[in-house]
Amino acid sequence: MMVQLFGGALTAELPSSFCDVSKLREVPDNQEVFMENSDDMLSFIFELLEHGDAPGKTAAQFHFESLVDDNDAVASTIWSEEDIETSKLSHIASLGDNASVCRLTGFQQLPRDRHHTIRTLLQNIAVILYVIRCPKYQVDMVASLNVPLRNDYTDKEPLAVASLTADDAQRFERAGQCIDAFADSLTLVRPSLFG
Repeated sequence: MMVQLFGGALTAELPSSFCDVSKLREVPDNQEVFMENSDDMLSFIFELLEHGDAPGKTAAQFHFESLVDDNDAVASTIWSEEDIETSKLSHIASLGDNASVCRLTGFQQLPRDRHHTIRTLLQNIAVILYVIRCPKYQVDMVASLNVPLRNDYTDKEPLAVASLTADDAQRFERAGQCIDAFADSLTLVRPSLFG
């Protein structure tokens, strides 16, 4: 289904199984947050952020590491990173000249308790992250889809998607299709969103 973001200033495709979290709780003004209403419990966050840069890191690495810090992850790994040819995205022209897109996949282990004391209570999350850099508006649009993994990777952090069990790999692939469709359909309807 086509969802309206930031009051309809942007639109994009998300499966109808995702519900708008802002109807349940407060969400920061620079975010749109959706949760999947299924056993997979996927969570999707779309953020408007200032250009993020750090020496020796790509924008995607910078935003992934920010996410790792924000989540207080006890471990993280970047699995893959690729620049996406903007000609492959249907509506990228609406985001202005020189827009660039990067897709990153990775893994985070998050503590389930606030004090990081019980190693067996780790939540394993696969992350698919898109960074859409829009120099015209001086903004990075960051879309992240979090896939809670069902299998225990406490003793062996998965260093690649190939390390996932078949069940988790299948869910990760489906999540990838969701976020790829979102990025392909993302359209700027009202440039006044950026001032």
